[in-house]
Amino acid sequence: MSSLFAQIRRSSSLGVVSASLAARVATLLILAGAAAMLDQSAYNALVYVLAVSSAAQVLLDPGTANLIIVRWPELSPGGRWELWRSGFRLQLLACVGVAVSTPIVVGAALGSRTYLGLAAAVGILAGAEGLLRYARVTWQAEARFRSFALADAAIAVGRVVALGGLLLGGITGLSVTCVVVAVPVGLAAWFLARPRHRDAVGSRLTLRALVPEVWPYGASTFFSSFYSQMPAVLLGLAGTIQAAAVYSVASRLTQPTELVPGAIASVYLPRLVALGEVARTKVFREQLGRAVTAGGVIAAGLAVLSPVLLPLFGIPFSEGWPTFLLLAAVVPVKFGNYQLVALAIAQGRIRGRLVSSVVIAGASVPLVLVVASRGAGAVALVTLGCELCLALLLTRVSDPFLRRRLVEAG
Repeated sequence: MSSLFAQIRRSSSLGVVSASLAARVATLLILAGAAAMLDQSAYNALVYVLAVSSAAQVLLDPGTANLIIVRWPELSPGGRWELWRSGFRLQLLACVGVAVSTPIVVGAALGSRTYLGLAAAVGILAGAEGLLRYARVTWQAEARFRSFALADAAIAVGRVVALGGLLLGGITGLSVTCVVVAVPVGLAAWFLARPRHRDAVGSRLTLRALVPEVWPYGASTFFSSFYSQMPAVLLGLAGTIQAAAVYSVASRLTQPTELVPGAIASVYLPRLVALGEVARTKVFREQLGRAVTAGGVIAAGLAVLSPVLLPLFGIPFSEGWPTFLLLAAVVPVKFGNYQLVALAIAQGRIRGRLVSSVVIAGASVPLVLVVASRGAGAVALVTLGCELCLALLLTRVSDPFLRRRLVEAG
């Protein structure tokens, strides 16, 4: 166990954060380039396409990666390969779902076939990226975080190529390069991180056997992400594409900061799983304090930079500042929630996390639909409220201060 801790300490989260940030920055560069060269209608459509594909990628994730992390210590090398390979097939189905659902939703929101080709191409690339992110989970389980970061680095390179297609050929060039990039990304998912074990040859874990075990992980990811991923999508369906673009751009400017707590959770999840209850709680409390503090500092910085950032990405400051500042206020709350989710997974309370996520998702959808006509700022206020409520529910689920255990012991 001490060797595991030493390995984790040597594996700095800096590489994970840097690679993930590079992937997010590449998307922001696409938006900045589009804002400079496209008319407002085409720009709003592109922003909405990216929002829908991103939501589909997250919401259709079956959650097998988290299951592998939890089961990894108890499985033999052959069992790990079995689980990984079966999960890969499930993730492949999710990839197809992302590619198909993106143009369907975009067509319904825009009421036009003009951008269906772009939506299909972006959906294909988003599905391939999700497959690659799943493939690297073996490196996460083994605390090989330098290798783990390579997947995001490859995704960043692919998005830069897509940016080149946009600059050279506009919407058509972007569509073509997205499909071209999706091919090597998908192949990398199969070859780059695949575990190989001779004692697993011929073994097979069927999807029928996997689904009952993995569904709580996938469902909890779906519902926990629903309230944060769907507002922009619902704004396009129930409000206006312009409002959806404002919300989507503001969220894309604030969401990259989530890489910090996300990387911390990824690096330390194997450690939290291995620790005893008391030691786990101590480590978690340290992480939580640092995460919330960092989130507060970052939120303040975003607020100061808002007059520069919004116009750079095609949103007038006078129109976008309420939405942007509200989403910036979400940042420190979400930083803490990342750690609470990791603790719930480490404590085996995945069903409790699922219930919390279902409650928040069930409340957020009608609220967003009700306020969608009032614009992006009203929807951002709903997002902040949902994040605060989720923090309260996760605190009850994960018992981060051992209150229930102390009462039982006393």
